[in-house]
Amino acid sequence: MNTFRHHSASRVGRGAIAIVLAAAALTAASAPASSAVFAPSLSWQRQLPARIQLSSPTIADINGDGENEIVVGDLEGWVHVYRGDGAGELPGWPQQALVDGVHATAIDSAPAVADLFRDGKKEIIVGATSVWIPNQQGGLVVFDANGHLRWHWQGTDYITIWGATSFRHDGFTEGAIATPAIGDIDGDHYPDIVFGTLEAKIHALDRNGHEISGFPYQADDTVWSSASLYDSDHDGRMEIFIGSPSTGGGPQPHMGGTMFALDWRRHKVRQMWRQNIAETIDASPAIADIDGDGRAEIITTTGWAFSNAHSRMIWAWHLDDGSPVRGWPVDTGSINPGSIALGDLNGDGRPDVVAGGWDGRVRAYTGRGHKIWDADAFAGQHRRLKLEGSLTIADTDGNGRQDVIVAADNQMMILNGHNGAVMANKLGTGVAYFNAAAVGFLDGSWSLVLAGFRGGNPTPESSPAATGQVSVYRLGNAVQRADWPMFRQNPSRQGRIATVAAKLMTPWQCGQNITASATHAGASRHRVSNGAVANRVRCGPFPFILG
Repeated sequence: MNTFRHHSASRVGRGAIAIVLAAAALTAASAPASSAVFAPSLSWQRQLPARIQLSSPTIADINGDGENEIVVGDLEGWVHVYRGDGAGELPGWPQQALVDGVHATAIDSAPAVADLFRDGKKEIIVGATSVWIPNQQGGLVVFDANGHLRWHWQGTDYITIWGATSFRHDGFTEGAIATPAIGDIDGDHYPDIVFGTLEAKIHALDRNGHEISGFPYQADDTVWSSASLYDSDHDGRMEIFIGSPSTGGGPQPHMGGTMFALDWRRHKVRQMWRQNIAETIDASPAIADIDGDGRAEIITTTGWAFSNAHSRMIWAWHLDDGSPVRGWPVDTGSINPGSIALGDLNGDGRPDVVAGGWDGRVRAYTGRGHKIWDADAFAGQHRRLKLEGSLTIADTDGNGRQDVIVAADNQMMILNGHNGAVMANKLGTGVAYFNAAAVGFLDGSWSLVLAGFRGGNPTPESSPAATGQVSVYRLGNAVQRADWPMFRQNPSRQGRIATVAAKLMTPWQCGQNITASATHAGASRHRVSNGAVANRVRCGPFPFILG
């Protein structure tokens, strides 16, 4: 088995995606230049001694006071929880990810936030490992809202992931570079934690850190993809949809990548279906009914290990049987290493698919695979760089339309979701962003949160000058909706949306509703599948909801 052949130290997971961080400048495009017309105001910034490299920021109410905080991890293993007004961190924070209970482990995973115990209190769940920081134990940690470690989980010593990768056991365990997804897998009405690891396994842990019977599931290769969760057969248990490389010698004789659809039944993990393609699936998939046929679909980009025609594709399969969706895959013409984002860009009430490419362009497609626009994210600038971060979708200027926030190696840009024109650029200039931005309500205003490191092109990522930075920009109070407001869409990181919901309190914005029991929200109220309850008071952007 040639596992990890393509995952050398020059490849890392972007929270869940293997990426090359040394971005090379590309030749200028022939597309007409666009000028920025929208300038969000900088609210505050924080400098960190350690790099925030791949960990995407999470916006959620951590301590239950009705105000949102920002959660992010860095490469010294610190988990930070910043107040929305910029006045430092919450009491008890930051805390280090002590996978073995003693030593800190670098964090490239995006933190997940959920009420694991259904007691109205939040937990922060963080995967811990990085191919950039050698000789560390890999695993996962769970904190309570006050920064106390609830429990830690450690992987197995499977391979060597630093330098010249090999199957040599080096005394260090492989952990979760992917972002954990939180949802009820076994039907006990409590959230579980699902994640893939660099030990080529897919794990599901219960709220106390115990492996659910039947897990771990053996993948074909090291897992960089984050799982998407959804109860596709309506049996009260969420199924797992996750990508993996497949480089031969594993459970299946295939070279390329595999999308797995897994279902837990009677203490066993059943493979519902799988789809093999000729390129690794390192990206994190997303779930939605993109074509309006009443069936949910799973959509993903790939990787670039084999650099063939499949490397340029965006793929879509039906959740129930894995059959291809009409109009897909689409050939974008470029490798698209960052995970897709979903949002209604054209106003037809259905999620559209957006991806960024190595050619510095962003492309949007309808659910039928028809191109909406193909935009140069660096229009009006002297050079373009590879786009390797993930995208965020939100109404940033208050006009009611969704916009696309693009991460790059030297700035953030905002594109008009209707036509792809550049609305704003050079946000957070001089900082490298290989993750995704977040949009949410902070300190009385809709805000845009960027987290990255001072380094990148042309400063080497390994340079001591590559320190971390968190920046918060005010968007004002006219923002009406955020369809994909952060990496994996919400703090539970389930990676799914469907049809536009009206007048719903969103669980990621209204802390009291996150996976709360019926008694917390009122037993007589209708509850939708993501934990939100119907309410006449809007306290967050309207999400897409899967019924």
